[in-house]
Amino acid sequence: MPVSRFHLVKQIVRGVKYRELSAYIGQTVLINSVESIEADLRDAIIPRLSVNCSLLSKERRFVEVALAKYGLVDLEFQVNESYFESDFTTGIQVLKSNRFFTTDNFDDPEIADFSRVVLEMCVEELGNSMNWVKLFLKTIDQQESRLKFDRNILPQTFVIVDACATNMPSIWLNKHFYL
Repeated sequence: MPVSRFHLVKQIVRGVKYRELSAYIGQTVLINSVESIEADLRDAIIPRLSVNCSLLSKERRFVEVALAKYGLVDLEFQVNESYFESDFTTGIQVLKSNRFFTTDNFDDPEIADFSRVVLEMCVEELGNSMNWVKLFLKTIDQQESRLKFDRNILPQTFVIVDACATNMPSIWLNKHFYL
């Protein structure tokens, strides 16, 4: 018998760890090219994180589409467990503040209708015992949306509009939703 949605939500609420990295929000980063994103961020931001980390490779086409269409960069760096020794929060408030859920009433239709696949994916993420630093950047000079990536849009300066450490990479699923 499949696990109920309620049980999946409870696992997520009990397992999620989150820390906003407010010191990085508002900082600017010059990104020179799609190929240099990791190096550009390493030079500007990563040294101040004081942890060993590695960029989660996203398919280049997804990075290019987000850059071209929305002028944004959405990245995740894997970090070690020691990053969560203190100063993290957990529970339903973490999920609500990140717009993952907007209620703590598990009988609410919003949660009852939340895709089982998404809930199962989140439980799996928590079970992987990995930790992430997530950075969400937007271009300072918003250009018109394009359907195709143009290499001439880089180099460009981006501002970090959100940054966090978490053990659930999908934490911003509804907070920074884009297609």
